[in-house]
Amino acid sequence: MIERRDLYVSLDRLGMPLAAMEAARRMAVMIPVRIAVIGSAAVATIIAIPVVAISVFTAPLFIFGVLVCIAASIWIVRLGVTATIPVLRSVLAHPERAL
Repeated sequence: MIERRDLYVSLDRLGMPLAAMEAARRMAVMIPVRIAVIGSAAVATIIAIPVVAISVFTAPLFIFGVLVCIAASIWIVRLGVTATIPVLRSVLAHPERAL
C-alpha cells in the first residue's frame, strides 16, 4: 500500500472514487489468488485422481476438510486486503506526507 502511495494519490486527484480504488485493489489480489489456489487444487486432483477417488468413499470428511482449508485460505487473503483499507484512507487523507 505505502509503496503505491503516488499511484493512489494520483488516482484520487484525478477523481477516482475510493470505492472504485478499493474494488480495483481487491480484484488485483483476489483474481490471481483464486487462479492459483483453485488451479493448483484442480491439477493436484487430476494428478492424484486414484487417491482422491478412494478418499471420497473411504474418508469423505477428508475431502470436506481440504475444501474448508481452501475456502479459508481465500477468505484470509480477502480479509488481509480488507484490513488495509484504513491505510488507503490514511494515504488519501494526507497526500502531502512523504515517507
